[in-house]
Amino acid sequence: MIKQKPDAFTFGPFRLDLQERVLLRKGKPVALTPKAFAVLLVLVQKSGRVVEKEELVNFVWPDSYVEEANIAQHIFKLRKVLGKNRLGEHYIKTVPRRGYCFLGLVRGSKDISGGRKFQSFHEAPEDPKKSEVNNDTRREVKSIAILPLANTSPHEHTEYLSEGITESIINSLSGLPELRVLARSSVSSYKGREVDPKQVGRELNVETILTGKVLQLNDHMVIRVELVDTSTGWQLWGEQYNRKLTDILELQKEISREVSEQLSLKLTGKTKAVLVQVRATT
Repeated sequence: MIKQKPDAFTFGPFRLDLQERVLLRKGKPVALTPKAFAVLLVLVQKSGRVVEKEELVNFVWPDSYVEEANIAQHIFKLRKVLGKNRLGEHYIKTVPRRGYCFLGLVRGSKDISGGRKFQSFHEAPEDPKKSEVNNDTRREVKSIAILPLANTSPHEHTEYLSEGITESIINSLSGLPELRVLARSSVSSYKGREVDPKQVGRELNVETILTGKVLQLNDHMVIRVELVDTSTGWQLWGEQYNRKLTDILELQKEISREVSEQLSLKLTGKTKAVLVQVRATT
């Protein structure tokens, strides 16, 4: 978390410059109205969580009455400008009857002594619920469900790879004595389904879930995963990996290791060794 307010946010090929109030794509300005910029800024600042429509209105139009169609029009324009990420997803997801959620991995930057310092950023510093979220994400999580990674590739054999990656992560994390990991048979029914983290948490009685998507691009694999707190529905962590197919086993280890760190587990040397010994299933 950035302690000072950032000067800019970056995601994919974009940079949202707060000082100049401009959106850049690979260094070139993108035309946005002031209100569209403000809408994007709110969503980016709160990346990974649902921004209720009322909350969005309070930030962008604090003293005005705004029809829902007006909000939808701004979202439509932003989606058109941003396009899709490498996984074929829009950066802004509509959550029916609630609001919108920004899906990109956001990094905030602060200009320090002439250089830029980058850190992961998911919540707005001025958010009134910040302290509550921080306390929640710092607690030790003792249960997790690794939901089947979705195959978004047209290649049939990628389905086997996504299943293998899912099972490998389950096997790896199951070796941690501090963590209760649901078996593959317990999560298999969620394959190919859009899920509500809170509902999954209630159904499976777990504190967190790991979801993800797999895309094959020629000899490369692009894997996007996110860790979600089932009590709040908020994203605790997200990452996108781009690796060669030949590096798939090493990638499984990397994902398992990072998930464990994000769960704030106090790993012993013995536990860390367990993570390295990933059992390949592909």
